[in-house]
Amino acid sequence: MKTIKLVLCLSILMMIGCKKDDESAQKEEIQEKKIQEIIPGNYLNVLKEMGMPIHEGINPPDITGIYHISPIMLLKTNITSAGEYEVGHRFADGRYSFSSLNKNDFTLKVASKQGPGNSESTIAAISGSGSHFTVYAMEISTSGTNSAIFAYLYSGILEGSSIKDFKMAFINVDNSNGGIQFIKEGEARITHDEDGISERVNSLDITAKTTKILEINPAAVTGLSQMQSSVR
Repeated sequence: MKTIKLVLCLSILMMIGCKKDDESAQKEEIQEKKIQEIIPGNYLNVLKEMGMPIHEGINPPDITGIYHISPIMLLKTNITSAGEYEVGHRFADGRYSFSSLNKNDFTLKVASKQGPGNSESTIAAISGSGSHFTVYAMEISTSGTNSAIFAYLYSGILEGSSIKDFKMAFINVDNSNGGIQFIKEGEARITHDEDGISERVNSLDITAKTTKILEINPAAVTGLSQMQSSVR
């Protein structure tokens, strides 16, 4: 009798383990498809080779909130057009909003305000584990009759109500209708919050804090937005 009970218990445990494995595999498949919709694997590899951290996993932290990023500094670029910024260049401060996180299909909404520009992603997904995360977002930029598709990535470590080591990247993933109005397909830029801590705030409005920075050091902040004007 004890042997039969032991066999039954082992069988149940194996069934539970198999079910969990199946659920994990299904979630991984859902997540992979979402990410590939935003950034093809070859362009994700470009960012990895440039040093962009990619935190994988199907158990990302809940990063819902708005975060103030300052100072935003250029870490790496492979943009070849004349006039590209040098590493160490400082961009206008920004605020990034992550909302409507769905851990079942790994979707969320991403909005940002940097310098004079606002943006909102049409598609976004998340990966990660523990306190580490990476967000993948798609935006379509237009200039007259031309348009290009960009993938934007955000990686960091959730630490209390702030994000530690916040890094951002964008890459042109489809310039088939871009002409010469945008950076070339496959060209990218990586920036980071240089002080290492991105605090949670209540609003995307950065007017007050940006004005204060300009009064302290007008030469330190440019009028160009990293995610808007500078990609053209």
